[in-house]
Amino acid sequence: MSPSLSARVETFFRERLPRITGFEERPGQVEMARAVAEAFETEGILLAEAGTGTGKSLAYLIPALLWRAGGGEGPVVVASRTLNLQQQILDVDVPRLQGPLGLVFRAVQARGWSNYLCLRRVQGLPRSGELTPHEDRLLAEVKAHLADGGGGLRSEVPLEEGLWARLACDSMACGRQRCPFFERCFFFRERRALEGADLILTNHALLLSDLALRRDGAPGILPGLERLVLDEAHHLEETATDHLGDRFLRSDFFRFLQQLYRPRALTEEGGFLAGLRLALTSAPLDPESRRQLMDRVDQGLLSPLPALGGAAEEMLGLLAERIPPEVEKIPVDEAWFESAPGEQVRRAGQCLHERLREAAGSLREIAEGLGEAADWEAGQGLKLETQAFAQRLESIRQSLERCLTPDSLQRVHWAEASTRDAGLGAVPLDVGPQLSELLFAKVRTAILTSATLTVRGSMNFLQSRVGLEAHQERLKTLVVASPFDFRSQALLAVARGLPDPGSADFARRVAPGLLDLVRGLGGRTFLLVTSWRMLRDLEALLGSALAEAGIEILCQGRADRSILLNRFRTRKRAVLLGTDSFWEGVDVPGEALSCVVMSRLPFRVPSDPVHQARSNRLSEAGENPFSRYHLPLAVVKFRQGFGRLIRTAADRGVVLVLDGRLLSRSYGRAFLGSLPECGRVEGPMEQVVEDCLEWLRGSEVEGLTGPNAKIREHRELGGNP
Repeated sequence: MSPSLSARVETFFRERLPRITGFEERPGQVEMARAVAEAFETEGILLAEAGTGTGKSLAYLIPALLWRAGGGEGPVVVASRTLNLQQQILDVDVPRLQGPLGLVFRAVQARGWSNYLCLRRVQGLPRSGELTPHEDRLLAEVKAHLADGGGGLRSEVPLEEGLWARLACDSMACGRQRCPFFERCFFFRERRALEGADLILTNHALLLSDLALRRDGAPGILPGLERLVLDEAHHLEETATDHLGDRFLRSDFFRFLQQLYRPRALTEEGGFLAGLRLALTSAPLDPESRRQLMDRVDQGLLSPLPALGGAAEEMLGLLAERIPPEVEKIPVDEAWFESAPGEQVRRAGQCLHERLREAAGSLREIAEGLGEAADWEAGQGLKLETQAFAQRLESIRQSLERCLTPDSLQRVHWAEASTRDAGLGAVPLDVGPQLSELLFAKVRTAILTSATLTVRGSMNFLQSRVGLEAHQERLKTLVVASPFDFRSQALLAVARGLPDPGSADFARRVAPGLLDLVRGLGGRTFLLVTSWRMLRDLEALLGSALAEAGIEILCQGRADRSILLNRFRTRKRAVLLGTDSFWEGVDVPGEALSCVVMSRLPFRVPSDPVHQARSNRLSEAGENPFSRYHLPLAVVKFRQGFGRLIRTAADRGVVLVLDGRLLSRSYGRAFLGSLPECGRVEGPMEQVVEDCLEWLRGSEVEGLTGPNAKIREHRELGGNP
């Protein structure tokens, strides 16, 4: 009788993992690996919270690969939210497991269509006449890159977004096996590799897109989605909400119109229609067919296009007039659309809807006409492109129609208008039933893991939000504590006596203390905020004073996220000021980061239509929306922000919270009770800043000297705050 998967996993950890240089035995890692193995053996669902430093990627990869090596059918799909985690698995974990540990397996990364160059488009665009001279030069560089054996991934071909969109693979414009470039196609080459893979790495977005396609009766993207590991699983509800809904946004729509047609000057024009018209002038068609197609392009598309754009602007302009500038988003329902202001928006939207229908119909007629020229090689490519534009217009029309037709029982509808964008949206009110049916009822094994799945030790919140309550007979949970000694490595400081974080003078009141703290640390600080207004206020208040001290302030929005992080890691004397996306998924080990400041408890904006509708649903069911929904979401986010600080066993640092509600409100216990045991100080801003600096000196952080017996004693006596 062959040993069980659990036994093989234990043997692997005991006998083979120690061969890796620098391997450290971690009991929590082995415990999680055993639980993962059991889920594979029993076709179960496992929720596993693994604290920072557990090594959770190996804890799920090793059982998954041993299961596959033992004859398990089908690939194991590992989906993460961030590219960083995928790259860590590909660049670090996979080589380690395939090297000295002797596991033999194929790992392939699954990406969406738009991540690959389309060879047919690369060859076809020069003949279409739709590129500017600058774009022509860029295209020549792409062709030289390919001629030298270069790859076709987005990361390998740096191009402007607009040109990349015209050159990327597109499911709607793909001829598949009929395409002359099919055998060399970068996209299908990787899809063929997926069919024989043991391990498929992807992201949450592609996973949810796959589910949406299957829901609508289309073929999925991922082969054999039966064994799934979902890392960073605390984001599942949010990602599912985004991908199972509809939006009509100004930015997306006019970007699409620019691809379809764009006048560049009085005598110049560009975009697909300009290229199509030019190609038709020399097409091997009979004169009458050519004339009909040219008329359809001119009269059916080019002439009505300004009115199509105008109809969109009219609807969006009416929306902007009806949304207060300080709100940005408002919930809309059938009653709103029946009111005088809403009825105007709906009428404008219906006009736009009809123009979209007509434009899509014209494109379909052109595609049919192009299909009649069977011996015109370029015409077949133009036919595919025309069909793709028609399908996109039809998809936009359908999304707009659903956004204009509220269903208050199943979906949340809203209107938005700001300096950044404007439009309509509609997303599921509750994604749990869809995830239950489309995902958990279909997969044979599912592992959901993250460093933050619990709220005060319970996973009930996550289970209720993502549809797992219907699968209790298959479900097991596990909480593995971090191996780090937070009592000696971390100090939690809470400032008392500050104004409410939402007040107008909050930034001004905290700025002096933050300057003292950051100057004392020589930088090495994350300042995490929850709004763009607070981010800009603190940047203005701190920037020049920090510059005088030789400390650079790196502000979200001033450069790409990865560029900001790299500067922070390498320049030492720097402060990173960030909002939502910097609260998690950011890894800065060592003394480059010694302090994390959280400006306020990260509650979601209460006026957000999605959260408002979900709150109302809970209220209607007789439940408390604050304790059942808003508080758990904030606690998970708070834990993620706290988790930016200690990334290795050698790290030391402080977390400073500027929101006094952590101590003054009863719900503060939910936040404090979800943190690991660590020391704590509290008091006026000036005092806690001094305490933080003295504690770091006592912890022998580089650049700070002098002991602090008081804080050290507090740390030793501290427990769960």
